[in-house]
Amino acid sequence: MLERLSGRDKILLLILLIAVVGFCFYHFILTKQLEAYSKVKSELAENQAKLTQALAQSASLQIESSKLDKAKNDIKATGKYFETEMRDGSSVIILGLDGIFAGVDITSLEPGNIKEDPILLEMPVKITAQGNYREMLHLCEDIENMTNLTEVQGLKMESVSGTNDVKMTADMTIFSAKTPQGRLSLEDVSRWLTGRYNIFRPAVMIAPIPELTGKIINPVSPPESTGSPPEGTGSVQNTAGGSDSGTAGVSTSGSDDELVPPQSEYIWKK
Repeated sequence: MLERLSGRDKILLLILLIAVVGFCFYHFILTKQLEAYSKVKSELAENQAKLTQALAQSASLQIESSKLDKAKNDIKATGKYFETEMRDGSSVIILGLDGIFAGVDITSLEPGNIKEDPILLEMPVKITAQGNYREMLHLCEDIENMTNLTEVQGLKMESVSGTNDVKMTADMTIFSAKTPQGRLSLEDVSRWLTGRYNIFRPAVMIAPIPELTGKIINPVSPPESTGSPPEGTGSVQNTAGGSDSGTAGVSTSGSDDELVPPQSEYIWKK
């Protein structure tokens, strides 16, 4: 059949076959590939956008993690000013001891009712003190550096006529965390050490308050003598050369001062 076709027909037939093959290639192969390429390209662009967003989130996560660690450290450092339980009155006791050893007479200290906020406890305190101006400044520093965070809401100073002292009236608020830890029970208060070896010496300042740890240096115990008890302590001693009945006598030698064992002074540390 091809032999009957002329050269011109053969050329036309060849062109037709090429056109049919080209159409089939374009319609069934190239078009599908172009569609798949467009789809893959759009997916690639979408995934690239997601990758860029994920990288940004990763960098942001690292930044936020560092901020979180910093915030935790700040909370840990700042939380120390709220950890001391103030319902036991230890903050007021320490403030009073600071005033005593600073040479300031605290003439009035009026704690108010504790106010409970959602996350904090607030205790208003009104303090009236009298002393030297420099000593009053030291007391103000003690107020600002108490174990718990404090806020001085009002401060008034006026001179005392006839003396070199000043009178200070301060309205302050002590803040504390809303936790029951550190509260002293009535049994703790009952264990306060009262009495003294010598009635003419100040009372020993020892109390079961955790906040006083390290502030009061305990005295060295009075040296105890070896052997028989010393004379003048009022102890019962067996009489030398007594009868078989074991009679005993009370040693009364020594003055009244010897009846009092030596007592070391207590030191208050800032």
